[in-house]
Amino acid sequence: MSGMLITHRGAVRVDKADLYCIEPPPPTATWKPIKHGVLVDNLVAVLKARGLAIRKEEYAIQRAGQILFGVLDLAWGETDEFYAALGLRTSNNKQFCIQIAVGARVVVCDNLLLSGEFIALKRKHTAHLDLMGELIEGIHKFELGYRAYRKHIEMLQSLFLSPKEARERIYEAFARRIVPVRLFTDVALPYLERVETTTSWELLNRFTGATKKLNPSMQFAATMQLGRFFRLTEQRRSFPVSLPLPREAEAVNIA
Repeated sequence: MSGMLITHRGAVRVDKADLYCIEPPPPTATWKPIKHGVLVDNLVAVLKARGLAIRKEEYAIQRAGQILFGVLDLAWGETDEFYAALGLRTSNNKQFCIQIAVGARVVVCDNLLLSGEFIALKRKHTAHLDLMGELIEGIHKFELGYRAYRKHIEMLQSLFLSPKEARERIYEAFARRIVPVRLFTDVALPYLERVETTTSWELLNRFTGATKKLNPSMQFAATMQLGRFFRLTEQRRSFPVSLPLPREAEAVNIA
């Protein structure tokens, strides 16, 4: 499980250390921009305090550093058994608020798409913004939602498929055009002569591994459809699947 940061609309990838060099514009009476480095430091502090280890983090900036995109791959405690991904976007030019999406697979794109299994935080830069308090509440929501989501993953890990059942699922996915036919060999070949059982989770990861050959937009679309096909994205109704996009980005939302 991981987050995907896509930069194909002008964003520039940067190291975490670079974020501290980007100064926000001055605040107004009603608006409080937050330095990117401060936001990330506070977020990391809350994650670590809740026992969430950061396995990988990536950042990108756009529009002279006024927009920040980021993804963080997380794991609970000292084990690598369960992973999660966190997607972040924020702007200091009043384009949108601080937004965090979380789940097993999260996509953040500089076309302003932010997608995950549910939303942990969506907060405007108001003059009275309590950043640490908002982050603590957001990560708490993340923990509650992801525990339920993790149980669904465990179910897929315990759902065994015979070689015949696995091949039928593969053929069905391609027949429904969930993934491009050109990936058929990558997915199906190991299962053609297989005699051992497999799990639905292993099969899902076989599909998602093959989709890495696709361009970012197609990979994202296939990943979302695979989640629905394996019933991985059927979440509690209280958590939206993705954040709404600004009007200028609606045409490129492929979720």
